[in-house]
Amino acid sequence: MAFSKFYCIILVLGLEDMSGFDLLDKLIEIDKDNSIKVSVYTGRELTSKEELYLYKYAYSIIIKNDYSPD
Repeated sequence: MAFSKFYCIILVLGLEDMSGFDLLDKLIEIDKDNSIKVSVYTGRELTSKEELYLYKYAYSIIIKNDYSPD
C-alpha cells in the first residue's frame, strides 16, 4: 500500500474497530520517512505517557473539551 498521495491525516483516537494508537503504530511502520503529518483529535483526557507518545509522532494534538472552541 503506497501512502505517497497523502500529506496529512487527522487521527481520531476513539475508533470503533481498533485503537487510534494501534493505527498510529501501523502508520509509523509504513511511513518510514515521517512524510505524513498526523494531527490527533480526541475528546478524552490523555495520560502523560500517552501524550508523550503522541507528541513524538504527531504534528499536532487537538483535545476537545469544555474550553475548546467549537
